[in-house]
Amino acid sequence: MKKIYSTIAILAISSLALLSSCSNDKKKDSSSVKPASPDAVVSVNESTNKTGADTIYVERAKLTATIQVNAVSTITTDMQRIYIAKKTSTTNSTVSSYYDGGGWKKDIYNRFYYEIPADERNNTSITLTVNLNANNSAALVDEYSFFFTDAPSDGGSGPFSKILVGPAKVFIYYGLLSETKGHKLNNMKGTNSGAFNLYDLKNEAASASLGNKDMIDADSSTAAWDKSFAAGNATKFVKLSNNFDYTNATDLSIVTAYAAGTPKDAQLNIATGNMFVAKVRGLNFYTLIKVTSISEENNGTGIGKNNEFMQFSVKK
Repeated sequence: MKKIYSTIAILAISSLALLSSCSNDKKKDSSSVKPASPDAVVSVNESTNKTGADTIYVERAKLTATIQVNAVSTITTDMQRIYIAKKTSTTNSTVSSYYDGGGWKKDIYNRFYYEIPADERNNTSITLTVNLNANNSAALVDEYSFFFTDAPSDGGSGPFSKILVGPAKVFIYYGLLSETKGHKLNNMKGTNSGAFNLYDLKNEAASASLGNKDMIDADSSTAAWDKSFAAGNATKFVKLSNNFDYTNATDLSIVTAYAAGTPKDAQLNIATGNMFVAKVRGLNFYTLIKVTSISEENNGTGIGKNNEFMQFSVKK
């Protein structure tokens, strides 16, 4: 589902002394509050999969995300340090640094690292709650790379000699769209609204201004249900390929898709599953439309029989 962040805070570091400080009775206490599930989880293993990655997509208003990395080394090697490289990107720059969990040590190259407790050096886990670049329209992606290493032979601040496990990467992409479902565009010859307002996400009456009618049922010239729509204003649509990533669509991905297509004010022969990006009213305002169902013409035309409709979801 990627500088920007002012600070990044630790929510928890699993498998640290925090757990060992609890008594056995507390560990068994079913009334204890359980932490929320992480947004992203990566598990790596020195024997089978030394590297791995997970990707999440977040809305721009989201303030934090919780990420977790689990690592297992072989019996003959001990993981002793965790380094986390952080790269943050916006539309005009990229900044890289080493993550500081607060009070972490530095090696001789001024790289922050977490020192893994002695009893966790073959199987450890770290969970962080990171601050996001909330409400920044320029934010693209954050990338966190976790490296599990050995340590200098003298145990001091010198450089490690070997990366044992990793990198385990977590990508956080910005701009995930929010979705509303169950919208309808009705046969305009029936008694229900045959126009829809994409800006306010509501149906428009026949008497409403064309300026508010971004989608109008295109059945005005034929008696049958045509399964088509057109804009009553400056709104234009680009039809997307079936492999467009609707689930993880972002404000930037739909703008890119629109720019790559051929904008039209009318879309004909629509089928269930079709997706469209609309540039609404010529403004810098885009929506993603997915048709989820279309009723069939099965009882002829005329008064009381023009009840067909298409149903769709909108992301913006």
